[in-house]
Amino acid sequence: MLRSFLADRYDDLKQRLSRRLGSAELAGDALQDTYVRLGRAEVAGAVQSPA
Repeated sequence: MLRSFLADRYDDLKQRLSRRLGSAELAGDALQDTYVRLGRAEVAGAVQSPA
């Protein structure tokens, strides 16, 4: 779910990160790293007790 959000919003996220980081290259690296990490993450189950 998060990976598909990241892929769908890639251009917008990269633009925003580029402004914050001051570098389009760093923004692209950060997004790629995030995408890879999300792919390795275990699937979380339902929240049992949100409070």
